[in-house]
Amino acid sequence: MSFKPTFKLECYQDVKTNLTWYTSIITLAFIILFNILFRDYSTNPADKIEKLGRLFKFFEISWLFFISYFFVVFFEVHDKVYDRFIIRWRYYYDIDFILTRLTRPLANKLSSSFYIKAQQNKYDFMKPFYVFVGDDDGEFRISKNLKVRFYERILKYWITQVNEILLLCSYVIIVIATIRKSSSDKVLLMTAIVVLGLFFINRMFTCICRNSVRQTTIDEIEEIHDKFLPQLDVELNKLHKKFDLNYGQI
Repeated sequence: MSFKPTFKLECYQDVKTNLTWYTSIITLAFIILFNILFRDYSTNPADKIEKLGRLFKFFEISWLFFISYFFVVFFEVHDKVYDRFIIRWRYYYDIDFILTRLTRPLANKLSSSFYIKAQQNKYDFMKPFYVFVGDDDGEFRISKNLKVRFYERILKYWITQVNEILLLCSYVIIVIATIRKSSSDKVLLMTAIVVLGLFFINRMFTCICRNSVRQTTIDEIEEIHDKFLPQLDVELNKLHKKFDLNYGQI
């Protein structure tokens, strides 16, 4: 995986790289913001600048990059944790949208237990789709332009998920800080309102990005149907054999 951000997304690793850089920069911005928000108001301006400088030095971008790299690339907190256990969009999108649409021309050949097994073994049942949209070179691959378009749109969607995680964490921190204060703090109150406002704005962009991803996925599936339907038939047959299902029999 390259450590350099790129504007040309040629593979999914480029998506992860750019998401890692974005996470690093936006996290640094949040850290600086909260340092300013929770600073000691009795401290003179020179000390405030010195404290902020020490904070920036400690959380310099190289450290934040590797922390973000761990969470985005290895832990995949935006997908394998946040989406899987809280949002659940990806799970239903894969099963109810991609797989259903992908198998539509061959639906009369599918086993009656196909979707039951798919819900229990999502990773295996999505393989027939990734045979055609994967990054590896192969005879049966959709066009490069279509894949790049998908990567551009899915990156925007994952960015909204990173934003959502940081905004939720920020709101929790503000609530805890408010509870611990003996008197009301107008700065904290206004910050909480701003964070909530940004959360709902980000949610609007999330919906827009999901629709964009959905349209690109439709284009990918239509190209698979147009160019590789016989191979899709072969892949679905292999999948049925792996799980002892009857293919082509009603």
